[in-house]
Amino acid sequence: MSTQPLVSVCMPAHRDSDFFRAALESVLGQTMGDLEVIVGDDSGGALRAAVEAAGDDRIRYVPHPKQLGFTGNHETTIDLARGKYIAVLHDDDVHHPDYLERMTAVLEADPELGLVCSDVWEIFPGGERQRPGLKVKGGRYDDWLPLVFSHNFFIPTSTVLRRETWEQRRTKHWPDHPIGDIVLWYDAAIDGTPMYWIAEPLADYRRHDAQISGLLATRTGQIEINRAYGFPERPEVDALRRKRVAAGLVGRAGARLRSGDAAGARTDLAEAKHEAPEVLTRKRQALEAIARVPGAGWAIARRSRGGDR
Repeated sequence: MSTQPLVSVCMPAHRDSDFFRAALESVLGQTMGDLEVIVGDDSGGALRAAVEAAGDDRIRYVPHPKQLGFTGNHETTIDLARGKYIAVLHDDDVHHPDYLERMTAVLEADPELGLVCSDVWEIFPGGERQRPGLKVKGGRYDDWLPLVFSHNFFIPTSTVLRRETWEQRRTKHWPDHPIGDIVLWYDAAIDGTPMYWIAEPLADYRRHDAQISGLLATRTGQIEINRAYGFPERPEVDALRRKRVAAGLVGRAGARLRSGDAAGARTDLAEAKHEAPEVLTRKRQALEAIARVPGAGWAIARRSRGGDR
């Protein structure tokens, strides 16, 4: 392998599991071998055994002396990348065998591109799968601001960056939220960095009970980050941004109901209706009805915990 690998695959991880081991195996089994794998271990060292079991000298194992959290682990791990291109793989997702070969070929063919993204398979606990990106056409996008605010699947697991695309944005830290990484795509789209979309699933994105996307903090991050942007000069984009805010509010209202906070849920639902009344109308109305019932939040929380034990 050359001093500078073609690709650095960054794995900011925080738990040892069968998912993590499958993710690591999917990188080491790529059809393109000119790579390094950087495992940023935010678990307190629990990943060392899995890394040693893999037995591959392309892995750089970096245990953090103290826990950095989502944003800190991502930024620190990616900063260690030496490759011409930078990929990220979360510890519960999987890259298909030709993922890196296909993604880097697009970047090599068009030096103006700052990043390439692909569709994914969403994998659910029962084994069902679906493609969230079916409405996105493949090809190069120079103005993709409307797309990045209307499509939820700009995610690290299905994105490869040109090194310069990362370095140009390191003056701005990600927000300290479990969804703080989304600003990378938002800012690249705002800057007019060309992006290429491969309309074919090249990675698996797992849905499961332990993932961070279901956390109350993630919903709060979605709301706050999208509220931090504004596009008065492009009202059609700003309307999409407001829909993202409203969707986050509705999602947080549901999470608050499950935690027993009916009053907080009612506040979120009222704000969602103000931001974009047309968003998730049926779900919002159903949650509004539940939140108005005295004791509803407590009852939902009790059922989610399995009742008294």
